[in-house]
Amino acid sequence: MYIWTSIKLFQMKHFIPIGFLILLLFTSCASLPKLSTFPSHEVMVAFGPEDIVIDSLSTKTNRLLISCSSRRKIDNKSRNGIYAMSFDNENIKELRRINEPENMEFHPHGFDIALIKGKPYLYVINHEDQIPKQSILVYEVYDDRLKYIKSINNDLIISPNDIFVNNDGSFYFSNDARKRGSKKEVILGQKKGSLIYFTPSLSPIIIDDHLAYPNGVYFSNGYLYVSTVGEKKLYRYQKDGEQFINKTCLTSVIKGGDNINPYKNGLLIPSHPSFIKFIKHKRKSKNPSPSLIYYYNFNSRITNIFFADDGTKISTASTALVYRNKLYISQVFDDFILIVDIE
Repeated sequence: MYIWTSIKLFQMKHFIPIGFLILLLFTSCASLPKLSTFPSHEVMVAFGPEDIVIDSLSTKTNRLLISCSSRRKIDNKSRNGIYAMSFDNENIKELRRINEPENMEFHPHGFDIALIKGKPYLYVINHEDQIPKQSILVYEVYDDRLKYIKSINNDLIISPNDIFVNNDGSFYFSNDARKRGSKKEVILGQKKGSLIYFTPSLSPIIIDDHLAYPNGVYFSNGYLYVSTVGEKKLYRYQKDGEQFINKTCLTSVIKGGDNINPYKNGLLIPSHPSFIKFIKHKRKSKNPSPSLIYYYNFNSRITNIFFADDGTKISTASTALVYRNKLYISQVFDDFILIVDIE
């Protein structure tokens, strides 16, 4: 998901070593790999379509769900919501939300869908920063609406970013910071983020609280994976009962790693390779920010570039998944997703 981008690099309250700033500047200006030339097109939706998931549970035909929340002051916030896109004709519709608490502000971030006790449920990270309040909202999913069931609140839900839900109602999520919106943690790359597991009975367990801006979360076959913005690393943890052991760094080349999705025998992970251009794009849409999508192969343990763009087609890519030989890419700020024909 996204870096807290209200940082003003040259108007800081904390002293930052000049060498660190120089290093940050140069690493942000590193050259990009060869750009992808696959045919692609945009599908317009609301601003900030940061996360996408395939919904194969609530309707007869599969569809794409899109979590949208405006993150620029000038962008339209009235369209914050969860949208559904048909894979067949690419039509977009907003899912009505019903039964919600009165006066609840909806600012969705990461989300995930799971079949729990025979019903499809959507777990949505929600930021009500003006209160301040951080929640995980649970909805029952229908073809045309989302029925609010409950809010999960806990002192460990500090700055939630991405979430993965299991079929027993347990889930994992990342806190990208120890203090919500901390500029110091991001700039200094401090390892204060955390990875949290909630059991089916909603008892929280801290898996790791020493990560530099943990981001995407994915679980499969007894292993939990998390990307890190501040460390360029993809970590893996082995689940042993209610414990998580054998923390392993699988790769350390993914700068600004975001959400994680499976693809063939590996994982797709978008990244934001230029911190400076990310900030500029946040301020103005016309400023492009490059997007890379990495593929980590479980067998070879090699990390390759799957898709590369300098921001001309899409900036600040946040989620990538493949369905029917098409690559679907979402982003942090602008109001469309990109569909790439990779066949």
